[in-house]
Amino acid sequence: MAPATTSPAQELTDLADALTGAANSISACVNTTMDPLSPQGRHLLDTSAHIADQARSVRALVLTAMADDVRTAVTDLTGKIKTAQDAIKNIQAVTKLLSVAAAILSIAAAVATKDPFGAVDGITSLIQIIDGATAGA
Repeated sequence: MAPATTSPAQELTDLADALTGAANSISACVNTTMDPLSPQGRHLLDTSAHIADQARSVRALVLTAMADDVRTAVTDLTGKIKTAQDAIKNIQAVTKLLSVAAAILSIAAAVATKDPFGAVDGITSLIQIIDGATAGA
């Protein structure tokens, strides 16, 4: 089985977590094993603070990377929505054409069977379909 891959954002998050853990460990060690006000204690606490700042910077990079990913996903989704809207318009156009064809066939059937009322109904239906199609355009 192939090893699981991690995203750059996850790798940066893991790094930030490791840096935060190291900073917390240094601070805890200084506070429990030495005088935090001694020169060595202050130096280690300053180092711990610097590492914590680096962790925050890495987390900011994660947010930036994620924002770019979200922006790309939104752009892709916008394109897919546009494609879907175009497909719906095409389906609606075909539906209108099929309605017109059905009305014409209804008129032809009424004429072929010498049914004047059926022909009138078919013509009325065709007019309504055409009016509806032009009103929606």
